[in-house]
Amino acid sequence: MKDHYPHKKRNLYCTTDHMFQKIIPSCLILIITIFYIIYHLQNEGMIWTEHTSFKQQDSISTNIHNDVSQSTETDRELRIQQGIAQEILRFHVIANSDSEEDQALKLKVKDAVTRALQPKLDKASDITEARNILSEELYHLEELSDKIIQENGFTYTASASIEKGYFPLKVYGDLTLPPGEYEAVRIELGSATGRNWWCIMFPPLCFVDATYNVIPESSKEELKYVLTEEEYDSIFSNKNDKEKVKVKVSFKLFSFLDKWIDNK
Repeated sequence: MKDHYPHKKRNLYCTTDHMFQKIIPSCLILIITIFYIIYHLQNEGMIWTEHTSFKQQDSISTNIHNDVSQSTETDRELRIQQGIAQEILRFHVIANSDSEEDQALKLKVKDAVTRALQPKLDKASDITEARNILSEELYHLEELSDKIIQENGFTYTASASIEKGYFPLKVYGDLTLPPGEYEAVRIELGSATGRNWWCIMFPPLCFVDATYNVIPESSKEELKYVLTEEEYDSIFSNKNDKEKVKVKVSFKLFSFLDKWIDNK
């Protein structure tokens, strides 16, 4: 059978070939474009990740540096406090309560005990001798304290001991003792729940100006003799240093408030 429409077949074939010629390059261009976009996005992601990683590493390095600095300063403060604690003996008289009568009695006991100990501690050349003298005197300190208590019409008793314990920061005239563990002679009156009177028993700073507003130069010389220069400088601060501390604390407070307000 003859093909009555040969020209139509030829046109169809031509049209199909023409379509494939257009579609195939278009598909290839589309595929290449897609791969290019994917590749580009991956690179962008890598760049962002690397940039973020560098920022994180920088932040970590800064935090480590700050932690090391703080740790170093803390270690230095602890070392100084421990050095001071090895060379001094504290003295504490703890009142029975915070009532006016018990607090007044505390000061009478303190006066009697320091008067009794002064001539004995004058013989001590170092903290070991002072500790030995005070250990031998503990029983007599209890007897003397009980006598003062009875003479003032109270019925409770006193106990005396030498022991180590943690003490907060204390200001003694123009001297500031850092917080930490210290060895101390303790005289506890009755239930010993009241405020305490304290001083430094050795070197003997308990036997100086009764107002305790300023440490005499003679007592400072004794401290210089038993402490290192760094330890001595750390416990005495002038007015300018105190003002700097106040300014620093105030600045930190205002900085905290500013951040808190911003977060609101």
